Amino acid sequence: MGGAFDREDQGASLRSARWLIAVSLIGLILVGVGLVVTVLQVANSVDHDHFSRERGRVSVALAAFTQVHGPLTPDLVQQFGAEQALSDIKLSAVSAVGNDRLSVPVTANAGSVASTVSWETIRPGTTALTKYAPLRVPLILMVAALIGFVLFYLNRLAWALDLERGRAVKLAGQDPLTGLANRLRFDAVLKSDLNENRQGLGLLYLDLDGFKAVNDRLGHAAGDAVLQTVAQRLCSVVPEDALIARLGGDEFAVLSSKAIARNELETLADAIVETIEKPYQFGTMTAKIGVSIGIAIADRRQRSAQALLALADSALYRAKVQSGSARRFAADTESRNGAGSEAA
Repeated sequence: MGGAFDREDQGASLRSARWLIAVSLIGLILVGVGLVVTVLQVANSVDHDHFSRERGRVSVALAAFTQVHGPLTPDLVQQFGAEQALSDIKLSAVSAVGNDRLSVPVTANAGSVASTVSWETIRPGTTALTKYAPLRVPLILMVAALIGFVLFYLNRLAWALDLERGRAVKLAGQDPLTGLANRLRFDAVLKSDLNENRQGLGLLYLDLDGFKAVNDRLGHAAGDAVLQTVAQRLCSVVPEDALIARLGGDEFAVLSSKAIARNELETLADAIVETIEKPYQFGTMTAKIGVSIGIAIADRRQRSAQALLALADSALYRAKVQSGSARRFAADTESRNGAGSEAA
């Protein structure tokens, strides 16, 4: 009863939950990529900082060395390299720079570059990454496990939120006494169906006859039990795809989910009358009630929920005029009203 309405709400909740998980996963991936990029940038920055400091140190030391020993020769370069702990030092006419080599210019007396001194160096940032490379696999596994845990937690949280939202939606549209749909949900479904231009929908407007007397004679507890039993009996005879609602007090409504023929509505109304009129047992006491039913079928003239409800209510009023349980169609009521106007 009202399954399509519930599925629509649940579908919206599931889509929200999936979006939450997807956004969280993308966020975690971006964080992971950001961490990797940051580590590489830090290693590169450490390398460049080391290069800059070593060039400055060697330049100052080389200037002092040439002042003492004069112009550089290959032998003097090797002596300078030994003093400064420089590996594979060379004197060349051009700059010899590679991934693992640094160089500084050697100026002549006129200030022009006469040659360059180059040597092998280390890359402390890259070396540290290489040194701890064996830890990358367990680190990646730890990060993957963390992401998996976070996703698992978010999934659980999303489902919990979805369930809570489903409960809240259900409670907001449910009559607490009978468990049927309440007036709020009934109005929402009826408006939605009419907005989709569903013609031929059948609406049965029910009002219990003799319920007030039972309530006054047996008490409110018995009255509540009658309403609950009425709800159960309605569920047993009304098709599962139809919506059953308690509109308030002893008024109920049944809304078909698809176009339905007049004879089918008559059969359904007769089944409702039959089941409602069965005795209600309360301990040693028995109560009987009846039901009046107004029936309306949506067509092109009923563009609003209020118009269709007004037709069913008018038919219900005609049904209650009769003694005992009765059912009346709005179309019959309109025909009589039209005939009466012409006679007048």
